Order: sequence, then structure tokens, then C-alpha cells
Amino acid sequence: MVLRRGIKLPNLTHTRVFIEAGENDLMCTAEESKELYDLLEKAGANVQISWLQQGHHLTVQEVREAAKRYEES
Repeated sequence: MVLRRGIKLPNLTHTRVFIEAGENDLMCTAEESKELYDLLEKAGANVQISWLQQGHHLTVQEVREAAKRYEES
């Protein structure tokens, strides 16, 4: 989620960010997830986003995907 808008992010070069986004999330819409991705990428972060057909809750599938990405780093 984009918590604050209109602030300048620091240089995030060499920062890796993994976003898991729910396509059916009513609290954080797909548009907001894309906005977060764009903000972080423009600040220089290496951003990966994974879309799941979930809502705003953490699933075992998401935990496994995050663990897999962590292990690859």
C-alpha cells in the first residue's frame, strides 16, 4: 500500500523489493499496488511484483512465494 503520497523517496538503488498483490484485494486495489511498484522503481529499487487471485489476507501460497524469492537472493 502507498502509505504517504507526495514525499520524495531516498535513492533505493541496490534495494530489492518484493510485492505480493492480491487481484481481489478490496483494501489495496490493483491500481494502488501498481502505484507502489512505480514509486519504488522510480526511486531506483529493483522491484518484483507477484499477482495472486487473493484478497487482503496472507496465504500459505504467499508465504512460500516470499520464501522462494528470499532464497533466490
